[in-house]
Amino acid sequence: MERRKSIGSKKLNIIILLVMLVLSFNIIFKSYQIYIPTNDKSIFNEIGKRTSAYLSERILMNSVPLLGYTFENEEVLLKQDMLRGYETSIYKNFFSSYIPLIDYVLKEDSPTYYTVVELYPVIEFWQLEDEDNKLIEEAELEIINKGNEKNIDSHTNQVPDNIARSPVYNLNDLKDFNFMLKNIYTVDPSIYLTESDLKPEQWLTQDMTVDFTGEEPKVLIYHTHSQEAFLDSRNGFAQDTVVGLGEYLTEVLESQYGIKVLHHKGVYDYPLRDRAYANAVSPITKILEENPSIEIVIDLHRDGVRDETIRFVTEIEGETTAKIMFFNGLSKTTANGKMTPNTYLPNPYVSDNIALSLQMHLKAEELYPGITRKIYVRGERYNLHLKPKSLLIELGANSNTIEEARNAIEPLARVIYEVFSGK
Repeated sequence: MERRKSIGSKKLNIIILLVMLVLSFNIIFKSYQIYIPTNDKSIFNEIGKRTSAYLSERILMNSVPLLGYTFENEEVLLKQDMLRGYETSIYKNFFSSYIPLIDYVLKEDSPTYYTVVELYPVIEFWQLEDEDNKLIEEAELEIINKGNEKNIDSHTNQVPDNIARSPVYNLNDLKDFNFMLKNIYTVDPSIYLTESDLKPEQWLTQDMTVDFTGEEPKVLIYHTHSQEAFLDSRNGFAQDTVVGLGEYLTEVLESQYGIKVLHHKGVYDYPLRDRAYANAVSPITKILEENPSIEIVIDLHRDGVRDETIRFVTEIEGETTAKIMFFNGLSKTTANGKMTPNTYLPNPYVSDNIALSLQMHLKAEELYPGITRKIYVRGERYNLHLKPKSLLIELGANSNTIEEARNAIEPLARVIYEVFSGK
């Protein structure tokens, strides 16, 4: 009898619990209908759909790992990254409005975080105009820098001896904020710079010299995106990718300048590249810990353009040569319309990084006028926090040939040697 009462009591409790759940769900649903704006309702619906699709995909991929290796075509991978990227997704609107911290975290998976220049391949050309304010035709891009050497005699300001010299621009030029934005920097639309952000006199007096004597490595070259290839690259041949360029740069630095280099060929962007920077940071940190003699860290890339008729080239000593672009991540984010330090992904060496890329850019233009594109600036970190003398270099683009890219290696090596030798 008591057992029957106990069973009956349990059933009653279950019924009461179910009724409470139904009532709670009804209250939540009614509140959702009343208080959530119509625009946000579509966001919640879309989040539900995409979350379900994502979980289904991950279950399938984890159950059958080989499926992850079927997407060998880099173009397909890039399109997938762009479609799934956080910056272009419905999630960004929701999290940036309601949970900003998660907005910071999810940016790590954004394709713009890893392939920023590939998604904004020709932004610096959108703003270029000729004297008549007409847009420059794409056909002119290949020859835009021929004969582009500035008139040095027109500059009368004398640069102090402790300022990194450039026959292209004088100190007054470089202290002019608008001049810097027009001629030196391409600022990504996701951020902005103010006059207080640019400190050219401080950056140009900063000592970048490195003692290259000894047998221990002083330079680390690695590739966050090791699969980046060129117009005529052969599938499956690492020497036809940026890894091959890194090997050639290592050879030139060691044989011609006596600089000891450690070339790391680790792969962090295959089969999917959307976490390449996150994948690379721990192994690279370990390499630096094991090799404390390393002072210079170079992450060597090539840029990406959608239109392969756009070629970043110049002519050096009669050879068609791919252009070089130095890249800076400020480790800042926009909050309430203001740029603030990104405390989630900090970089204590931002000023050092910027100083180095500026000195590299000016030295390159001094030695090889027209070899550089403007320095590209974005808000993210790009693992430039690993050393004060960290460089992210885009050498050419997917529209360049391997030969054009290789033609830029010896000039780049000379620039590296002269900047770090204090010449």
